[in-house]
Amino acid sequence: MSTKIESSVAAQCEELLREHFPDGLVRTLGRTFPGSRQDDCEDATSEAFAKMIRKGRALENPRGYVTTVAMNEMRRVLVKAAREQLPESQDEEGKADAWADPTAEEAIGEAVFRFVRGIVEKWESRNLRLATLVVLEAGKLGEPLSSAELAEELEHQLGDDVSPDTARQWRKRGLDRLREQLHAADPSIAKERR
Repeated sequence: MSTKIESSVAAQCEELLREHFPDGLVRTLGRTFPGSRQDDCEDATSEAFAKMIRKGRALENPRGYVTTVAMNEMRRVLVKAAREQLPESQDEEGKADAWADPTAEEAIGEAVFRFVRGIVEKWESRNLRLATLVVLEAGKLGEPLSSAELAEELEHQLGDDVSPDTARQWRKRGLDRLREQLHAADPSIAKERR
């Protein structure tokens, strides 16, 4: 790698640091992903700068590049957390871990829920969107719904008759679609599954 290239990348990084761009980006990530942890926002910003440096060449739009990489990194973190069920912290004997941080886990869970809910809220199909949102909310509360209970809730919200079989189909289609979108949002997940 030539010294000229290194100095131009270094100069771009130094300029962004002088302008306090990383601090602003961390705040932007926090607003874009409500409920996310400050540490995750800082890590995503650091990773974005590291990738810029690893590119080894000056960029036409360094702010845009760093912002895009940081946003993608936050999405990757949230998608991965959404796909994993956060197991209760336990020690080797299966007892609850006294050192677990339930506040941090709650914050991560809330950020993941908002992220996933945001994906579903963009769906055009009203019935599929509503059925999936009801299922997600019930899951968040730890109260999974039977098909009959889901149909009853959907009838209430839609103001129309919904059979349990229809509600079951909407739940299945919605969760399948959500799973596909989460896989598409993070290509590294697809690699892990192979």
